[in-house]
Amino acid sequence: MIFLNITILISLISYLFLPREKTRVLRDIFVIQTGIIFITSILATFLGRNLNKGIFEATIGLPNFILSNSFFVDVISIPFVLLSTFLIFLCSLVNWNIRFQIKEFSLLLLLTEWLLVNAFTVSNLLWFYILFEAVLIPIFMIIGIFGSRIDKISAAYQLFMYTVAGAILFLGSLLLMFNLAGSLNYFYLKSVTFPIELEKFFFLSFFLVLAVKYLCSLFTYGYLKLMLRHRLPVVSY
Repeated sequence: MIFLNITILISLISYLFLPREKTRVLRDIFVIQTGIIFITSILATFLGRNLNKGIFEATIGLPNFILSNSFFVDVISIPFVLLSTFLIFLCSLVNWNIRFQIKEFSLLLLLTEWLLVNAFTVSNLLWFYILFEAVLIPIFMIIGIFGSRIDKISAAYQLFMYTVAGAILFLGSLLLMFNLAGSLNYFYLKSVTFPIELEKFFFLSFFLVLAVKYLCSLFTYGYLKLMLRHRLPVVSY
């Protein structure tokens, strides 16, 4: 996973120095970069799984410190990592005809990809929370800047408000879990037994964080309508 992270960071940094006016070059390089990242993710996930059997690849901090972290891959993280890199690669192909601020658009997608890959390979739940919620920033900018409708700003703000509402509950649950267990490391928490009522509360809070946007859309048709209408432009500009 460290090698995959480095690959994404190199792509992100190198893209910053490309000339803004050469749109064809920007599109070509973005497709090539995302393709290389996708291939690298396949190699990194399966090789990392076979060589390390899901054990840590790198450790940061003290074992029971709230911000200690390890990078690893297992049968749960592999599909999410591959899906993230594959979808970003598809975005680079589907939006081939985009002509409006293509450099900024590509950088936001690369940033989103880096955040997602890290979120799905960390062992510390607090780092997962930070990285997963940080994805909201580039997504908010993509909808607000590159949306193809007049009310795209409203859609972006509604996405932001619903996500923040769920994030507060998630953060409270994590702090409670750390207070009881003394660690937010996934492998350590597997050996900790919480009261059944508390486990149900943790499950409900984590579920709501991941499903909050979809649950809210069931009761706010306007939000769902806006999100469906504000797909990324292909030939809008």
